[in-house]
Amino acid sequence: MSEADERQLDDEQQAAVRAEEHAIAVLAGPGSGKTRTLSHRARHLLRGQPRTKALLLTFTNKAAAEMKARAVGVAAVTADRLDAGTFHSFGMRLLRAHGTMIGLATDFEILDDVEARQFAERVASASGVSNAFGPWQHHRLRRTDPPERVASFGASYQAAKLTEEVADFDDLVVYAADLLGEHLDLARAYGGRYAHLLVDEFQDTNAVQFDIVQALSPHATTVSVFADDDQAIFRFVGAETENIRRFVERLGATEYPLTCNYRSRQLIVDCGNNLIAADPRASGRRMRAHRDGGEVDLRRYASVDQEAEEIAGEIEVLVAEGTAASIAVLVRSGYRADELVRALRRRHVPVTDWRGDTYEQVERRTMATIMCALRGRLNQRRARRLCAFLGVEETDEDSTHAFLSSLARDPVAEALLQLRQIAFDGASALDLARQAQCVANAQDPESGARLAPVVDAVADFERHDPQFSIDDFLAELALGSGGRSPTAGGGVRIATLHKTKGLQWPTVYLLGLEAGHMPDYRSDEDDLPDERRACFVGVCRAEDCLILTFAQRFRTHRRHPSVFLAELGLAED
Repeated sequence: MSEADERQLDDEQQAAVRAEEHAIAVLAGPGSGKTRTLSHRARHLLRGQPRTKALLLTFTNKAAAEMKARAVGVAAVTADRLDAGTFHSFGMRLLRAHGTMIGLATDFEILDDVEARQFAERVASASGVSNAFGPWQHHRLRRTDPPERVASFGASYQAAKLTEEVADFDDLVVYAADLLGEHLDLARAYGGRYAHLLVDEFQDTNAVQFDIVQALSPHATTVSVFADDDQAIFRFVGAETENIRRFVERLGATEYPLTCNYRSRQLIVDCGNNLIAADPRASGRRMRAHRDGGEVDLRRYASVDQEAEEIAGEIEVLVAEGTAASIAVLVRSGYRADELVRALRRRHVPVTDWRGDTYEQVERRTMATIMCALRGRLNQRRARRLCAFLGVEETDEDSTHAFLSSLARDPVAEALLQLRQIAFDGASALDLARQAQCVANAQDPESGARLAPVVDAVADFERHDPQFSIDDFLAELALGSGGRSPTAGGGVRIATLHKTKGLQWPTVYLLGLEAGHMPDYRSDEDDLPDERRACFVGVCRAEDCLILTFAQRFRTHRRHPSVFLAELGLAED
């Protein structure tokens, strides 16, 4: 980063970029330029040190690829000097190299969530223990001792996965943390490989991910974490906001706050400040707006049906004016947008619906099955899947190449052999994804067509990060995008709040400021701060216009106003 680049940053951002301490915590409020600051800091740390490398860890491959592209956007820093990926992709690479230290085959396969649950059910049945998959995952990610019943299931479940050479998604980080914690030489080797460690969205780390950072930290020159505890909304999957304070205390980190919101106008920022100030455990930061004005409007409707019809009609007019991509409809729970989505589609308004997984299970399974062909040997699981895909009897052959070669003149087998060949010739992830689509086409043209979004996603990743690997993408597929930031799409965006962090739109409709939806009806007093932060995230997605809605009746149920309306300063009369 040149001095001219640095002058584009405000004083708070420059201080964080130029910090010289071993450990820093950049506490960045909404719209404060966190990603920009992180990217500039990576450049600053690497500039003038041609032999040093940095490691950037975050929560989606898409975010990692985009931040890497921004960080290496000048000639002074080349792409190979910044490794960027998720905690899970980092763990996957570590296990590919060192998995044998815990008895895991280095060419293990990754189970997606549905497969992991099915696997757990089979293990429980075969072992004669009760299925405790959910509680086992809960305790593993939080590093807490499970009850005896859960521990008994966990022992059988983990042993069975090692035997069948598979790992679930949590294994990628738990095993990685265990290896780094138990083998100092390994932590020293991986920590020493990178002079600088940067971690984004640190408020969303769980106990296991904190252990990974802590194990690498003593061996890095600098450790920089970027966080906003006021936007910590993933406690339900093990995230611990306390990790920010723990990091500051254990590493003696210096705090660098970012308090200017460049995204939202003044009235929207004021609403956000009012809301988060109602939480006595919040950061206490009060954001200031870089832009004046703005519009905040509370709409009350007699029913959800009335809300859907009136808002759909309004959006139809806006879309006709060419503003579809600037509009987002956000909800706490996906079902709350059902009526509006139907009303929009009746009007033929283009919609991109981000309420589900980015990739459908059938797409993920097809791609993962095809990629089995890249492995040198066929274990029982791979043989079963490939044979089913090819429509042939199960084989005892353990050489993948020999098995496929034995199916002479089979167009699908030939396409798989070609996939193996281009992989061995050094093909990129995108080339492999395209050939995988050719394999699927040879098996079933409809299956090939369904893989088009998958190929597009690989192209998007590789555009930002040429080093993005097919292994990284298979991990991404196993997670099903993990409920995180969605990929690009056209039209009006419809999304749940937990998928919108880091995103922004000029106009945001935040639906359902009702008791029972926001906060959710399952929430108790302990959950209220998490629900408030989710609402805060929604408010802070709006740039110019924020429209909040309250429907007095949802289907057959009467609804009361959310407590958050009063906290926002928008109490119902």
